[in-house]
Amino acid sequence: KEWVARSGIVLLLAVTVGVAYLLGSFALKEARGLLLSDNPEYTLTNYVIKCESESLRQFVSEQAGIKVGTNLFLVDIGKLQEEIEKTPNIRSAVISRILPGTLKIELVERFPVARLGNRADRRKYLVVDEEGVVFLARSRSSADALPMITGYAGRRRSPGNSMIGSGC
Repeated sequence: KEWVARSGIVLLLAVTVGVAYLLGSFALKEARGLLLSDNPEYTLTNYVIKCESESLRQFVSEQAGIKVGTNLFLVDIGKLQEEIEKTPNIRSAVISRILPGTLKIELVERFPVARLGNRADRRKYLVVDEEGVVFLARSRSSADALPMITGYAGRRRSPGNSMIGSGC
């Protein structure tokens, strides 16, 4: 009888703790919604994109799909940062919230050190940075001023590829 009574108490205690956990997590989720994601105080009113290139700033603005009027805490800045950093011309991005309603995106662009191709290949102005990442030059004149790499036997040359490896 004593063993059954103790087992019943342990089971009752486990159920009570489980219910308390579920109620507590629900209450915290609701409080988070009321305080942050559902709070009109944190409506995105503007966003700032800091970088040197106006065309890159415009591209990131379009790619990010940031909409004024969205709640600032509903913007997944981790996912947004990953998407922006997939752009070959961007080395890194730092995204931060400035309360109550501003999203700040700071971009570090890649700096070209050489161009790819040969003199007959004028369709694209592919360049490479010191890490070997291939990307498009800002302009023809900026690409023409760089030393040229020819005879690369590696993967197909396209933005986002790397020139590091045995073929280089």
